[in-house]
Amino acid sequence: MTLISFCGVTRTVQNARQVTKTLLRGIDWKCEPQSRIAILSANQSEADSFLECAAGTVPVQQGKVITDGRVSWPLGETEALLGVLTPNQNAAFLQRIYGCKLKREEQLQLIRQLSDFNADLYDKPLKLSTSAMKSRLRLAISLAFDFDLYVVPKMPAWPFRSSNLRAQRFKAAFEKATFGKAILVSNPNPFFQDAYCDKAVVIENGSLALEGDLSFCRDWLNERVSKSREYVEIPHFEEPLSA
Repeated sequence: MTLISFCGVTRTVQNARQVTKTLLRGIDWKCEPQSRIAILSANQSEADSFLECAAGTVPVQQGKVITDGRVSWPLGETEALLGVLTPNQNAAFLQRIYGCKLKREEQLQLIRQLSDFNADLYDKPLKLSTSAMKSRLRLAISLAFDFDLYVVPKMPAWPFRSSNLRAQRFKAAFEKATFGKAILVSNPNPFFQDAYCDKAVVIENGSLALEGDLSFCRDWLNERVSKSREYVEIPHFEEPLSA
């Protein structure tokens, strides 16, 4: 069984000056069940575009993406929340669509716990909440439902390696949700990649240049970047251990 197949996928975008840029070029690739794969690139836009194509949140200009299983949207990035509804109403609405009927109360309770709203704001229109609260709610909703493949971008609501209670709750929920499942990660944090991935694909100038062991792929990319005249530093993270 293959969860996702890229068949000659090409993804282009236009900037404000209507200049077209190719982010992915003729990609052929497959994701198997329980794979734990990091997407590496010197150009983060290429890695993010690969992730978005896998999730089906952006169109491809050539080729096709075939899915066979439940694939999440990029965790924490759902745009389905309505400001006129309360966080509670948003959670209940999306649970009816994506959740399990037999787990309704359990999933709604998890969303409430992870989003960690002030008690009074959870039952007031979402538009009254802060951006941080909305970000936590988006990530909480993403982690409450079951998928065969979890698509993982950088998640501002979860400061990875933080020891605070909110971060530890997100960590526990993420690990429970993704246990035995496939994950596809464009989060550029190497600490996150090392914790949850063992394989990688490398995108270079829009093409799939290499795939295999995570450490080998990262070393290969770092060497390529260091030799490039147009040097682009791979993100280096020195995260605080607490926040």
